[in-house]
Amino acid sequence: MIEGLVTYERLMPGAKIGSLSLDIAAADIDDYRRITAGTDLELPLSPGLAVALMMRAYMRLMPERPPGSIHASQKLRLGVPLAAGDRVTVALRCAEKERRKERGWVRFETEIRNQASALVLASEHWVVWGQ
Repeated sequence: MIEGLVTYERLMPGAKIGSLSLDIAAADIDDYRRITAGTDLELPLSPGLAVALMMRAYMRLMPERPPGSIHASQKLRLGVPLAAGDRVTVALRCAEKERRKERGWVRFETEIRNQASALVLASEHWVVWGQ
């Protein structure tokens, strides 16, 4: 986890930002049902829940970000499905950063693995970092 305001200058390519372990609890499933308009979730759980967990970890591992960031692109690779009772670990790292038209662009990589170390989700996403 990065403490304090996460500026573009503080992000180091190749550096691990942190990891977070999360349990797939009934409350998570209920929250996901609410944001998906009450859709019945079947087991194994929807890949959308893995994406929601990824974003939860991103927000917790870098809680203070400058305003004005833009989520520019994202690639996802899905692995094994989630199931109620799973414990997952979400790892986030800064993979790359560059300047484009005077703005800082940052590429993050995220991996979610379950309690058996099986890949649940791998993500790469570019963010135009706020100033």
